[in-house]
Amino acid sequence: MEKLDQASAKFNTLKIQGVEMSALIAQTGTLWQGANGKSATWITDGSPVNAIEASADLKKLQPPKREIESFLILEDGTRVALPFCGLTYRLPDRTGVVAIFEPGQYLKPDGTDYFPYPNNAAIFNADGSLRFQLVQEDWYRIGAIHSGSMPAKFDGKMGLLIAATPQDYPELVYAVDPESPKLISTLQQIRY
Repeated sequence: MEKLDQASAKFNTLKIQGVEMSALIAQTGTLWQGANGKSATWITDGSPVNAIEASADLKKLQPPKREIESFLILEDGTRVALPFCGLTYRLPDRTGVVAIFEPGQYLKPDGTDYFPYPNNAAIFNADGSLRFQLVQEDWYRIGAIHSGSMPAKFDGKMGLLIAATPQDYPELVYAVDPESPKLISTLQQIRY
């Protein structure tokens, strides 16, 4: 029986970038606090309800509101705090999340950004550790998650939108490979 349990555990363990992942991410969220000290949890990815219902408690908080924690909820119910506050989105294989950072959002002790433009996004593993910073070489900044359809060649991959210049909206679609930091151009452009 013990050998069967070990085999089952090994079968359920994924290896990404040399790191074993045995838990998958069910949801991502942020904890917010209002001016009166009350808090609300907002499940931002993986919620069983629509976005309006998911953010209802957040809207009830007394302004000004602030994010105090970002977290992952794993399939086994474990809550994992992330080392920054911000929105995260699950990779399709749910072994990690993508976070896109604005200037000043996630700072080193010396006050500089961990992930400055143009490579202002990263993948974090299900245990909250950094997998890698995402890299794109040609444009101004990574701007948003692409929720639309991807070209057939990239079916099943997550997409990101990139802004070409400071004045542009993020409209260039790039694919995320969860095993490589380099973003892949899809040669697709959308209207933002």
